[in-house]
Amino acid sequence: FVSSASSLAQALESTGALDEAERYNQQALQICDRQNKEQLAELTLNRAAIAEDRMRYEEAISAYGEAIDIGNGIPSLLWEANAGLGSVYAKTGNLAAASTHFEQALRVIEQNRADQLKRDYEITFLSTLIRFYRKYVSVLMSQGQVERAIEVADSSRASVLTESVNGPGAVRSKLLVADVQRTAKRGNSVFLFYWLAPARSYLWVLTPGVVKTIELPDERAISQDVASYLSLLVNEKRDPLATANAVGRRLYRTLIEPAEAWLPPGTHVVIVPDGALHNLNFEMLLADKPQPHYWIQDVVVSIAPSLSILRGGIAARAGLQQSLLLLGNPEPAPGYPRLPQASLEVEDVKHHFPAARTTVYQGAAATVSRYRDAEPNRFSSIHFAAHGEANQQSPLDSAIILSPQANGFRLYARDVIDIPLNADLVTISACRGAGTRLLSGEGLVGFAWAFFQAGARNVVTSLWDVNDRTTAELMDNFYGRVQAGEPYANALRDAKLAMLESGNRKPYFWAPFQLYTRVAAQR
Repeated sequence: FVSSASSLAQALESTGALDEAERYNQQALQICDRQNKEQLAELTLNRAAIAEDRMRYEEAISAYGEAIDIGNGIPSLLWEANAGLGSVYAKTGNLAAASTHFEQALRVIEQNRADQLKRDYEITFLSTLIRFYRKYVSVLMSQGQVERAIEVADSSRASVLTESVNGPGAVRSKLLVADVQRTAKRGNSVFLFYWLAPARSYLWVLTPGVVKTIELPDERAISQDVASYLSLLVNEKRDPLATANAVGRRLYRTLIEPAEAWLPPGTHVVIVPDGALHNLNFEMLLADKPQPHYWIQDVVVSIAPSLSILRGGIAARAGLQQSLLLLGNPEPAPGYPRLPQASLEVEDVKHHFPAARTTVYQGAAATVSRYRDAEPNRFSSIHFAAHGEANQQSPLDSAIILSPQANGFRLYARDVIDIPLNADLVTISACRGAGTRLLSGEGLVGFAWAFFQAGARNVVTSLWDVNDRTTAELMDNFYGRVQAGEPYANALRDAKLAMLESGNRKPYFWAPFQLYTRVAAQR
């Protein structure tokens, strides 16, 4: 009963039902085992949170302090109690004390992340942290500590990814902004780093010589506009340029126009999105000048999952020749019919690579086992032409749908992580390959992140269900440009522009694919 009552009290407190929350929490306190320190500390945390909500701040400070004493040695309780103290001190105007406790909470999180981020648990854990990160970023911005605010904001989304990609012992730089500015200089890039929150949202523009803060509308307003624009483009398959769509123009004016001074034509823009912006391809926003046009015509865009994961200036992996592992045109699986144009895509893609260094599995041979057994770490490029399945409740259970065999037909994202890669590029030409679940702490979790964790450096994947005929054309054009020496971001942009200029102007056809990267200076 105690555990259930504690959980119920937490849920009621979060919805504002404070009387009910307090009643359940007091009942649990009366009968709990006082020797069970974790249970007692959780109930004390509940008591502190309820007091904070009622603006009984002295009582809340005392209760959070008690929770710290009781929960000594229990990281999950220590960070929550310190975060609670930071929140109370921020509300009472004691920003110095608030920062002290927020920093202590952050230290506990960082020091114990490996133990707390179990694979089945990490996404839930991160989503519970976002309230803490938002409060701390707000406090830092109110103190004018912009660079520290950027570091904390980036930590909220880099958490899981950097554990695997940069190694379990990786330590985030305390000079993140300076590192990013050096990366921007090496890659001749401009970074647009977005932070969405209920009260104040921000865009930070980072160039080799500038860190500019731009205040944005609240998260809800931006999310509503994103949903409205995507409905028009994806569900209705409309061409917003034909009508100078008001939402597409408003999103541009909100998200891009304030940074135009640092974005001359031809700029390589690295976007670090947040929240609903993970669903949005910024290239299809409508710029007004000199006449209405899609932003893709002005700049070269790539997407980074976080600032701290980037490795600027690194060339392609030494000693790895251009080679291709391609799985596509699988046999139909239950609920997944054959893709009519997948065989064409397979043929179009493979002819861009040396035949002697190309391995293709299609039809009945395009199976999960073949992917595992092919030693995918031998290949510089990996391409999938198949259906994709997004799992919104458990993003790491999203899957690429391959040919049925005895052990199934789904290549799960969680399994991808465990198969090491050296690939410079992974392309997932499938439906909803990027996943669809939004988490402010980690961003869009799906195959892009799974392949990064496996070791890939760049991933091209889609934001929405794609038309397989136009996809085959786009991929043929993209790989042709890559083999001609164009950097991935430029090659993908040019392939999209070619499609747009050929008459396929609707973003539904050319805009779903994006380049996700952990390398700021593209090959």
